[in-house]
Amino acid sequence: MKRINEGQTRLENEYDTYNKAAITDLPELEIGSQDSLASLLDTVTKRESLDQGRKLEPSATKLKSAIADVLLLLDGFDLQKVKSEGMKAKE
Repeated sequence: MKRINEGQTRLENEYDTYNKAAITDLPELEIGSQDSLASLLDTVTKRESLDQGRKLEPSATKLKSAIADVLLLLDGFDLQKVKSEGMKAKE
């Protein structure tokens, strides 16, 4: 539960940062809706390709990462935990 709250907070922050840099704001953020988040991810990816690495690239990359993290957490998969456990297993 703690990780999903952290992920959602990060997503809200990255969403705000992206909107400040963008000419047109993104659709309203529905943080608990997988369909809405998947659609938002598509929108950001399309905008990023149109922008071709100009001013939105850093904020778009961070926002896409935050969206993907929350989508995985909503599916019950914690990538940070898996990475952490993998690193411990290598030691």
